[in-house]
Amino acid sequence: MTTSLSQKELCEYFGWDYKEVARSAKAQGLSTHAYVQQKTGWNLKRERYYPPFNHSSEVEPNHTFNN
Repeated sequence: MTTSLSQKELCEYFGWDYKEVARSAKAQGLSTHAYVQQKTGWNLKRERYYPPFNHSSEVEPNHTFNN
């Protein structure tokens, strides 16, 4: 079974403030969905994000998104 997260849940997982994510996305001319997908590598499908692999290893959060 693949774990999926909402955009808010994924931001919380990475320790990001959603308002800051939205500001950063807007500054780069991206939607929040495109921005979060680009920064995390997680795949967006039907408003849910899925890990970028199909095995059970834990994803290590990257606590920075302005890099």
